[in-house]
Amino acid sequence: MNQVDWENQPASSEWVRQNFVVGDLLGSGTFGNVYQVECRKKRNQLYALKELSRGSLPKFIAMELKVLHKFGGQANVMSIHAAYREKDRVFIVMDYFPHLPLKDVITYLSIKEVLDYMKNLFIALEYLHRNNIVHRDIKPANFLFNRAERRYALIDFGLSHEFHKKDPRKNVPQQQRRVRISVQPQSNRVSMMQSPRGRKSPNENTTPGPSTVLQRQFVKRLNTFDDFRLVSSGPPAAKISRLAGNECDCLDEAQVCVVCENRPNKHINKAGTPGFRAPEILLRFDEQSPKLDIWSAGVTMLSLLLKRHPVFRPADDVEALAQIAQITGIDILAEMLIARDGLNAIKNSNHELLKSSMIPCDICPTLVSGNQTGYCICKKSEPHSISTLAPDMQLCVYLVQQCLQPDPIRRFSASMLLDMIRSEGY
Repeated sequence: MNQVDWENQPASSEWVRQNFVVGDLLGSGTFGNVYQVECRKKRNQLYALKELSRGSLPKFIAMELKVLHKFGGQANVMSIHAAYREKDRVFIVMDYFPHLPLKDVITYLSIKEVLDYMKNLFIALEYLHRNNIVHRDIKPANFLFNRAERRYALIDFGLSHEFHKKDPRKNVPQQQRRVRISVQPQSNRVSMMQSPRGRKSPNENTTPGPSTVLQRQFVKRLNTFDDFRLVSSGPPAAKISRLAGNECDCLDEAQVCVVCENRPNKHINKAGTPGFRAPEILLRFDEQSPKLDIWSAGVTMLSLLLKRHPVFRPADDVEALAQIAQITGIDILAEMLIARDGLNAIKNSNHELLKSSMIPCDICPTLVSGNQTGYCICKKSEPHSISTLAPDMQLCVYLVQQCLQPDPIRRFSASMLLDMIRSEGY
């Protein structure tokens, strides 16, 4: 072993050598390597020693340590015993947790074991979400299963973040405040009035719905009505010009105009494993709630049921959306986009691909990573397919359906999913 290799081994640390006998490599990932170690002071006492990657950002290290220290050892969250920093190296000592290899978890779990696995995953997520922690990287490799003892452990919190629901009325730039559009039939006038921050204008509809979209489309077509006159009490002339459609030609349309193609990319947190990211991440929604963990849990369950890993294998975010649409259908995605104004948030992506990628129902079983013997799960044949399943399998399908709701508002919470499983006696 040369000098470089030795320096990359945990035994090259004086603190590690003094306290542990380093054994086999248990696993490795983006954020570091995990080794089996034996305590020198307590022989036969085994631990898992994780050495974080030296290139890890301090915020990732801090978040993992914070979550493990505050929540570890409870509700199927991995326990932490010690942490140590030595120059540019960080070590975390955790429980040694013998578990099934990932391949065996995917291949050999029975339906009852899948339900027990998911129940315990939801226990961990309900606990974290109740404490405003979003894991962001839920997948089979990060939820360990000890089959002999029926124990579970959620690991890898480097991508986690604390969630605090934002007040939409706060921190809204002047130019981004909502514009209310009202028609005055008596004088055939259209007035555009800017709502003051935190104050509702008279007659303003507080419930978003189709009227919002119709208003935008109406403003876009204003320049075609010569009899109407614009009366502005707030937005500058340049803003009115943009709203009237003189620049952007694709507002709420399934196309991308030249103006939108040249807009800068919208930067949001896209952390997570490709194929497990929720639609709200792919569509770059500003608010990313704990519900994104539920989507990833649904993909995890789908992988266990189909015995295929990974289920989704996207090359990029656009392909990921197309693969999601093949399972959920395009209609529910489109409905979510309209309701949340998401269509205009993905102008840098060619969402026309979503429509062109729909595949006929008769080959639905082959859509998911070559799952030749799988059930047809497309919307057209869904009721018939579910009715032929055993009760425990029907429960599995229903859980997947509630997890894989593209709209996070409709998606079940961990608490709701946990109650559903327990109500069936699991």
